[in-house]
Formats: sequence, C-alpha cells, structure tokens
Amino acid sequence: MIKYDHDKVFENREYFIRYNRLKDPDAIPQEVLDSWRRSAAAGVDPYLSKLPPRQSTETIYRLLDEQIVYEKSYCLQWLQSGYSHLSKMHAALFLATQKEKVILVRGGCKELRDKLKTRNFGIGALLTVESAGTNVVEFASTNPGSKNWIIGAQHWLEAFMDFVFVSTPIITETGICYIILVTELVNFNVQTQAFFEFFIDNYARYVESQNQKMSYMNELINLSIDQNKSATIFIDEEGIIFYVNKKMTGILGLPPKKIIGMRIHNFLPGIKNIFSKEHGLISIHEMKIGKEKYFMDIHPIYKDSKQAGYTVTLTEYSEFSEVIERKDIKYKFDDLMGVSPSFLKNKSTALKAARSSSTVLITGESGTGKELFAQAIHNESARGDGPFIAVNCAAIPKELIGSELFGYMGGAFTGARKEGNAGKFEMADKGTLFLDEIGDMPLDMQTALLRALEERSFTRIGSSRQIRVDVRLIAATNKDLRELINEGKFRLDLYYRLNVIRLELSPLRERKEDISYLLHYFIHYYNSVLDNTIRGMDKRAMNTLLKYDWPGNIRQLRNAVESAINVAEGKYITCADLGDEIVYGTPDVSALKELQDFFHSEEHQLIDKLMTKHNGNKSRVAQELGIARTTLYKKLNLYHVK
Repeated sequence: MIKYDHDKVFENREYFIRYNRLKDPDAIPQEVLDSWRRSAAAGVDPYLSKLPPRQSTETIYRLLDEQIVYEKSYCLQWLQSGYSHLSKMHAALFLATQKEKVILVRGGCKELRDKLKTRNFGIGALLTVESAGTNVVEFASTNPGSKNWIIGAQHWLEAFMDFVFVSTPIITETGICYIILVTELVNFNVQTQAFFEFFIDNYARYVESQNQKMSYMNELINLSIDQNKSATIFIDEEGIIFYVNKKMTGILGLPPKKIIGMRIHNFLPGIKNIFSKEHGLISIHEMKIGKEKYFMDIHPIYKDSKQAGYTVTLTEYSEFSEVIERKDIKYKFDDLMGVSPSFLKNKSTALKAARSSSTVLITGESGTGKELFAQAIHNESARGDGPFIAVNCAAIPKELIGSELFGYMGGAFTGARKEGNAGKFEMADKGTLFLDEIGDMPLDMQTALLRALEERSFTRIGSSRQIRVDVRLIAATNKDLRELINEGKFRLDLYYRLNVIRLELSPLRERKEDISYLLHYFIHYYNSVLDNTIRGMDKRAMNTLLKYDWPGNIRQLRNAVESAINVAEGKYITCADLGDEIVYGTPDVSALKELQDFFHSEEHQLIDKLMTKHNGNKSRVAQELGIARTTLYKKLNLYHVK
C-alpha cells in the first residue's frame, strides 16, 4: 500500500506554509513539494474551505461540444457497468479536460459527490494550480503518463485534506482527458488502492475498445453505403454526425462538410429530446422539413452486443405509406435487414446469385431467414416475373413427396384425382423451385431429384411421357448435409449438384448487431397490421433482447414483437410486454464479472500473504486490512484459508 503518515504530512505542510521549507524533507515526495511551491508562488490561500465558483454554463457546454464528446460516453458506459462497485467502495469518478483543466463529467457514489459539491468540486470546477493549488489534475499535467496520487494533507487547499484522489491522462480520438477517482481518507485502504489501480488500467483498455468501435462504424458505413437507398445519417451516442449520404444532404440542402462533426439536433428539429432517458430505442417519429412530411426512424447500432451509435433515416410520407400497405410481402433485397459483417457478406453473395442461373444451397438454423433470401434471389433474377414455388420437404409424408414434386396421372394411386395433378416442378416452369429442409428428403426421392436436375425433365407418376421444364433450384436446410452423407442419409452426388453457390446464414445470437434493424422493420410492419402507434423499445427491454440467445432466431424475434405490440400500453415496448421466456430466461451476463473475479483473486492472495506474515494471527491481519475480525472470518471461510 502507498505509504502515508497523515500527522507527518500535515505537520510538514503547516511548516512549509509558515517558513517555505520542510521540517522533515523525507516526509514529502519531491513532486508534491514542487507542486506546493507552485501553489505558493501563485498566491493560493491554503486555508480555503472550497474552490472558487464553477465555470459558466456557456463555457461548460462549449467544452462539452468541442472537446469531450467521446470521453463522456466512455465514462457513462463504465459507470453503468461499475456503479455498484463504486458505491461499495464509497468512490466517485470525474473526467476533466487536459487543456482547460475543467471537470465536465461525474458519477459514482452520490453521497460522496454531494459532499464534494459543497466544496465546489463538481462539473465546471477549475483545477489549475492558480485556482486549486496542488491537486491531481495539476499534478498529472506535470507528471504525464503515470498514475498520480494526492492523499489527504498533500493537497494545498484545506478543503480537500479529508480526501484521496488519483488521476491519469487517457488518450482518446478527441485528444487527452484526465480520469479522476476519489474517496474519503477514512475509507482508504489496501482494497481501495487495488480497486483504483484496476479501474484506471481497465478504463484505458475500455477507451481503446471504443476507438475500435468507431473503426467498426466506419467499416459498417463502407459495407452498407451501396445498399442503403434511404436518406441516412450515422451518429455516435452523443448525437455527433460522422456520416451522411447523398439523399440526406439533398433534403437538408447542405454539403457533407457543413454537416459532419455537428450535432444532429442542429438539422433535424425535435430530435434532441429523443436521446433523453424517458425515450426508448428504435424510435419512429413524424416530422416536417420545409414543405415535405417525413417519417424519421432512429435505431441503435450494436457491435458485440454493445451500442456503437445510431442510424437516423428519413422516409417521405408517400413512400412510407406504400411500404406499410404491402400486407402480402414477396421479399426483395431491400426487405433483408441487417448490418453485421456475416449478413452483409451473404447479402452480397445473394445479389451475385440473382444474376446467375446456378443452383443455390442455403444453410442455417430454423428461423434465420432462408426462404427470405431465396425469394429475394428469385425476385432480383431474370426469372423474377415467373413463379416462385416453395416446398417444405419435412412437412410432406414420405409416400407423397414424389407426387408433390413431379405430379401424377389420373388414377395413378388410391385417392388420386381423376384428372391428375401437376407437380411443383411443372408449376415452377420458367421460375424458381425452392426446396426447404432438403435434408429430410428420402433417399429414393433424392435420386429422382438428381435425375430431374441433370436431364431438366421428369415424368409424372403413372406416366411414361417426359416433361421438359426450365426451373432454377434453390435448396435450404438446417441440417449438416456432410454429416448426413457420412451416415448414408444423403447422396454425395446430389450434394455437389446443389452446392454450387453457398449461403451460410448465421444464427441471430452470433450477429446481435442485426437485432435493432430487425426490430425497426417489425415495429413498422405490425404497427400497420395491428393499427398501432408503438414508437420503439425502451432501453431495458432492448438490453434484455440483446442478452437473449434467440433459439428461434428471426422468426422468434418477429413473433415476440407482434406479441409485445398487442399487449403494450405505452408508446414504447417494455420488459413487461415481453414474454416470460425472454425476460426471465435471459442469462445475467454481467459486465462486472471480470471486476468481481479480479477482486476475489487479489483479496485471496493478499489474505494468504498476511496470514503467513503474521503467523496466522487474525487480529493483526484484520488490523492491517483495516477490517473487523468478524469480516475477516467471513473472508477466510469464503476463500477456504486456514
């Protein structure tokens, strides 16, 4: 633990104030002494009980706009994940700008923050040496690249002699800021020091991950730019615009350089309040720009289940009305919603398949959208005006699948229609035949299917006449065909005939970035079908959906949205509107797990060392840890230390 003798430090501080030198030079670190000298030279009264008044509101907002956009969002996310630990440690967190040394963000233990506020330490506080004397921000600015501790009487102002501060500079995309952790001196012990050290080290790693997130957003823009036909703006979590497409610049009447880097509420009236806590996510709003009426859609973008920003789109009212009135949807590529890399790759491959006449094999779990991709390929292809015939091979009795595919002549078998019946192959002539769950097709039918594909002809059951057809085949399965081949349940030659163009659709649990886009689409659709006006999801419901594993994939998500819109009483879907299976079946994957494991491990090791050091004397161990003996006994039992 950092060595600190309060009586010695206090005595030397008073001596320095009177005589401008130390009584015991070894009692005060050189960097603290240097800071005291700067404080004295600046004429700062060491006996002040509070800081000077905070900076003006205008200055604070200017700095928020200009310098600390990303730092603020990083801080808030960390506070959300670590708030309980900050409270347990009676700790608070602040962020300050490097250049102006002004605090712009605060969080953590409210009781402690309120106590500091009585001393004018909070948002807007100025921490220069001229204003506050020796303090962690002034200290960190003269000792860059390391953690800087100011403990108790090491402060120049009497106002902060009861506190312990640690600060370090953090490099972000927008420059450098200072992270500050605070606790009261009476609560400072080995555990608090370990917590502060761990928190700051991992905060730096978190900032780095956020920078990677922004890189992901840029990659996302590059991947989706050609596929996005709506008027679109990409913004970060604070509403700063970092991409705008051509259609949106046309609506706003400004070039991109006049838009990018600005706050979105400067251009879209009324949007500022949408990001406040009382509003939900996946928001749908009606607005007017000039003489035109638009529907504005806002939905979050996620990377690895963490929010990375928002997409804002504008749709003209007339176009929106046409979309929501399509009840009998024949899916096209514009209806395929998603932004994850795997989804965009499959969509790109499917677009290429649409320009080809080759057979397509689509694999993926049930509910991942295999038929939607098949329909989109058909509708975009040269056969788009022809029929699209879908057959679920798993839903047809084995003895009837031959007649379903190839048809039959009148009287061919008991129960057959007198006039006979055309099969799906005939019905799909000049179009596309979609064979879903082809892994469930019986072996004898696999042989007949392979022959029909090779010869482009077949015979009806009970007939000897060859019928020639021009059919493009798309097959799909949720089974591993290679495994079925090894088990002798699927023909290898048919597999090769089908596996010309391959799409492997990932389950929703592996591409949770797509959930917000799918929700946006389903809310639009079911608002129209059910005559409702739901605007989106609240944040807790969204987090619940992101944590859920979705064994039924997109189909299950769609059903969940339909059910929620039926029962929702407010403008936003809440957890109360979701099914119990989704809400209570969600595993509690906490962002604090790593913190918890770290503290248990460190505490266990520390107790082991102290028990060895004091030869098992529990009173001395408890005294050095700064905890009661009863608390030590509980920890010894927890870690099985004897």
